Amino acid sequence: MTKWRNTGREVKWLRHYSSAQSILIVGDGDFSFSLALATAFGSGVNIVATSLDSYGKDPDRSLLL
Repeated sequence: MTKWRNTGREVKWLRHYSSAQSILIVGDGDFSFSLALATAFGSGVNIVATSLDSYGKDPDRSLLL
């Protein structure tokens, strides 16, 4: 991971991702990638992650909730 200071704020890089970017992660499943990225950056403030809610697909299962 490369680190440098930009306008007084530390920017961390992890391959193609920068802590200064706004990052949208679509379909992360169990959010393990999003968690790993936020942990590496020290914060998830610029990260939004989504996952498919498969419980809504099965009408019989939704009655149990």
